[in-house]
Amino acid sequence: MSDLDDLINSFESIEINDNSSDSASNTEVLTDQSNNQLETEGYLLTRVEGKIGSPEKPLSDLGLISYRSYWKDVLLNYLCSRAGTTLSVKDISQEMAIHSYDIVSTLQALGMMKYWKGKHIILKKQDVLDEYVERVQRRGSLLKEIDPCCLRWTPPQSQVSA
Repeated sequence: MSDLDDLINSFESIEINDNSSDSASNTEVLTDQSNNQLETEGYLLTRVEGKIGSPEKPLSDLGLISYRSYWKDVLLNYLCSRAGTTLSVKDISQEMAIHSYDIVSTLQALGMMKYWKGKHIILKKQDVLDEYVERVQRRGSLLKEIDPCCLRWTPPQSQVSA
């Protein structure tokens, strides 16, 4: 078991410190302008199936960059719109259909997850959130929403979770 697996399994609920389904392979480098469309579509299908998704491992370097960019935007958007002082990685995972391993590794890459006083906490770093909001205001949202009501697809009955 890796250190990251130990980290994920070591907490249920995380305090926020206010101070501080797999998509098809894409051989092109996804830039900000492409809006991570494949990832958005893949995770929408995963949510409709009632599952938690993660890309097939191991990821190539470019694949990691692409998915990390998507996860970063999803998490920062979530944290910017989230009120309250506690949340759990499990809840984020369920709501966004992103595997908890991917959430934790992205938060660590952003410097937003720390171990403090015997607990794992998410630091809601205002400078990181402000930079994200400024980027969205300058360029528009990098996350292109797909209206689930427009989806004309039903998962096979054997794949629908109870």
